[in-house]
Amino acid sequence: MKKLVSVLLIVMMVLALSVPALAADKISPEPEISDVTVAKPEVGDAMDASGEKVELEVSAPELAAGETLESVAEDALKAAEDAGVAAEDVTAAEVFDIAMSDGSQPTSAVTVTLVREKSSGKVAAVMYQAEDGTWDSAKFTDNGDGTVTITFEHFCTVVLLVKEASQAPDVPVDPDEPAKPDEGGSGKPTSPQTGYD
Repeated sequence: MKKLVSVLLIVMMVLALSVPALAADKISPEPEISDVTVAKPEVGDAMDASGEKVELEVSAPELAAGETLESVAEDALKAAEDAGVAAEDVTAAEVFDIAMSDGSQPTSAVTVTLVREKSSGKVAAVMYQAEDGTWDSAKFTDNGDGTVTITFEHFCTVVLLVKEASQAPDVPVDPDEPAKPDEGGSGKPTSPQTGYD
């Protein structure tokens, strides 16, 4: 009897060794946004799929009881990450509601160009709250001029997830060409090896 109990205990211990390995999941840090603001971008062009102009209004988001601007932005960021949308290095969120002027919903996709109030940073993802309260990503293009073009199937609360603007210049710099004094340089050529005057 002692041998049988010993064998059973050994089998249980061996099987128990694999439990922590099976329970372990990929641990990822909680998403965090340092700057959440209510945005009121100006509506530029807004056209439905048939090419007809659509009248839209942008307003401050209507928050449910217990919701904060920060919790809305964090939920949108988490949904973006879960959906595999490029939301790495997001540092800011611009939150707003968008609706048709008559309060109805579109019958087809509507493409809207919005002029952002804060044109710094690059939009990394556009998330909107679906009718059932879940977050979904919208197709968009950051036009690089402070505007973003978004295609909506449904109007509601929108969160623009923004990456910090890159410090690198958009145009390649020739290290052998002297810096221009009006661009903050010293006017002296920089060393091609170190980049210093």
